[in-house]
Amino acid sequence: MSITLTPDIVPRRSKRTRHPTGEAALSILTTLYNQVDPRSIKEAVSRSDGREWEQAILSELDSLFENNTWVPATAEECLKQKAIPSRMILTVKLDSDGNIKKHKARLVAGGHKQIENVDYEEVFAPTLRLETFRILLAIAASRDMMIDQIDVKTAFLKADIDAHILMKLPSAHNAYDSISSQRLKDTLDGSTVRLTGNLYGLKQGAKMWYEELTATLVSLGFIASEHDIALYSKGTNPEERIWIAIYVDDLVIISKSTSEMDLFKKNLKMYYTLSADEEVNHALGIRIKRDLQARTIHLSQPAKIAEIIIDAKMQLAKGLDSPYFPPPAEGDKKPFRNKELYASLVCKIGWIARCTRPDISIQFTILAKRLAAPTIGDWKNFKIVARYLITTMQFGITIGGETLVGYADALHHGTINCDQSQDTYSHSAAQ
Repeated sequence: MSITLTPDIVPRRSKRTRHPTGEAALSILTTLYNQVDPRSIKEAVSRSDGREWEQAILSELDSLFENNTWVPATAEECLKQKAIPSRMILTVKLDSDGNIKKHKARLVAGGHKQIENVDYEEVFAPTLRLETFRILLAIAASRDMMIDQIDVKTAFLKADIDAHILMKLPSAHNAYDSISSQRLKDTLDGSTVRLTGNLYGLKQGAKMWYEELTATLVSLGFIASEHDIALYSKGTNPEERIWIAIYVDDLVIISKSTSEMDLFKKNLKMYYTLSADEEVNHALGIRIKRDLQARTIHLSQPAKIAEIIIDAKMQLAKGLDSPYFPPPAEGDKKPFRNKELYASLVCKIGWIARCTRPDISIQFTILAKRLAAPTIGDWKNFKIVARYLITTMQFGITIGGETLVGYADALHHGTINCDQSQDTYSHSAAQ
């Protein structure tokens, strides 16, 4: 017996809301996770993009030699002092949409082997506060100011070093068959050198670079903010004032005056080699989308969310509309064995909640209380938050505009994990 469908007979379709799976929602990071960062020089040069990695390593070595970062260590120095290790860190740099920008190699010293009061003393280096960054973006958006971002190439190498440090260079001996550059083979031979300049990975590296950069900014007439010492400004006229926000080797420049911005970049190039400046679209792991007509900026972190989903192996999980934690089930009090994984993922959720997703702040607080001894129930609750983030991956916060906006909410009956009431409020102003 066969049934023929006519135009009057239409199959019944489910009206249930269909949620995206992690696999569908994570298209933004397809490139990233297909292009896994190599863990060694041998792995890098043996891959299909080995030539790109070899050129990236050679470019890094050129920068090190140009800045006279080391000299060969003498036999006497090697007998008196133990050398710290080093390794070549190889990463694929992506834009805010997950597309490959370049292959990046960086020689990093093993600062974890440094001895306090021998190899280093002071290590503190301030970076821009997240709150300062958001306020700056809000002001710039509402006042229609220009926002540019520049990167100082090999920034740490520009600073001096304040200690006598020996370092053993990485060896590329096991990758000789795949390396075409003889210079690379001769340099990365595992020999011991004495550092004469600053290097990434050193305990005091960030501090030395911050002191070098701020001294340059002061010489150019900039003044540090009283409220955030990683924020510098110059001028009092609103039409010509320029702000410089420092986050390690990234500088965000904000001003209404094109001439002032161009003059600053020209002066800075007298001291450092700068990457091509561009309008800011990605900073501190945050994607930045500007609406010039509405004078607003939208901040979101889809790449960071995708990283959490991948690390939790939840690519095929279905999304949820709400991060609500259900009552605990039988067996939920059993300990969760992988405490390190739980702590790592919850801390990443905390960063997202702090930056762009205040809607999961309460859930993060509940999960964070269980870092020392997570249970199966805590892991289930984490997965609920992760599934909610899958559905809302593109959500974020919008700052700027020309009005004061306030939000408030409250939960009076408490939660299954806490019988206390909770309330929250938020105000946004850009004028």
